[in-house]
Amino acid sequence: MTDWSNDEAFREALIAELSAELPGEPRPGDLTAEDFAEATGITIHSAEYQLRKLEHEGRLTSAKVRWPGKRIAIRVWRRPASEAM
Repeated sequence: MTDWSNDEAFREALIAELSAELPGEPRPGDLTAEDFAEATGITIHSAEYQLRKLEHEGRLTSAKVRWPGKRIAIRVWRRPASEAM
């Protein structure tokens, strides 16, 4: 086991590696299942099903992001990078 007090470089490298794996911030235009459900009047379950279907077809991609003001990561959908405007 590494003694953290004696190997500061190893500790910093580990923190950097773990931090890089955390979800990023949402991008403009990202859509949540809740947004889609509210806009269309369907249930959140149905909205998520539709969004995952569009993702499977390649029309959307999804990512987990840290939503501002929340302590959890949520899934958002967005256009693939090749189709972004």
